[in-house]
Amino acid sequence: MKFPIGGIREIEWNEGAFDSLVAPPEQKDLILAFAQTQAKSKNCFDDVISGKGRGIIMLLSGPPGVGKTLTAESVAEVMKVPLFVMSAGDLGTKPSEVETSLSNILEMNTKWNAILLLDEADVFLEARSAHDLERNKLVSIFLRLLEYYEGILFLTTNRVENIDAAFESRIHLSLQYEDLDFASRRHVWSSFLGRIANTAPFEDADVDLLAEQSMNGRQIKNVLKTAQLLATKQEAPLCFAHVNMVIKLREANALLKNGLTNGQA
Repeated sequence: MKFPIGGIREIEWNEGAFDSLVAPPEQKDLILAFAQTQAKSKNCFDDVISGKGRGIIMLLSGPPGVGKTLTAESVAEVMKVPLFVMSAGDLGTKPSEVETSLSNILEMNTKWNAILLLDEADVFLEARSAHDLERNKLVSIFLRLLEYYEGILFLTTNRVENIDAAFESRIHLSLQYEDLDFASRRHVWSSFLGRIANTAPFEDADVDLLAEQSMNGRQIKNVLKTAQLLATKQEAPLCFAHVNMVIKLREANALLKNGLTNGQA
């Protein structure tokens, strides 16, 4: 078997990724300190049972688009390690499927020295119920396998208020992300605009107007992507008019949707 190697090159890590993350500096320092210390000294602390409790679990909670996923991505870039991203749906729905899939993923991540991100982990995190035995099995399997994981695991959730008590005792660091305020949105707009090569100058007043829009980070990125496609079609640099046009269309669609919903009610 032959493999072409002409396209192989060194990985280009984005060491500035963490600077783009909108979060209090002390929170960012804490996350990075936890991850880097764990990577350097994961064999220093062990449970009473050999092989247990060597990993570190960080729970990131908050509304969509506020930087939870970006946190894990940025940590992986700064530490120059792979990031394995999965959601609960990737593991299957039956307990046997979940156990097999998760065991393989945890083993692979340990070998790769990768960071693991379980996005939207609510199905595993929420408190168990006496009326849902099948889901209880999934949670029990998840908890048992995590006991022996030796790496770094990020869990994200939009609903932190109903976490199973057994999970709370296993989480080493839990951080709440709030909705973006004006200053945070301005930082996100400026950060994304700074990465686009072909742009006309955006005045400070333009960025202020954009930051007035009540959007999360994912929505801002989508608006800019659409505006960039529009500018490319026009063979012109991206400018404020392109972005503003997309925002106006977005607002019109929202009004139309609300009108239909109210009419149906």
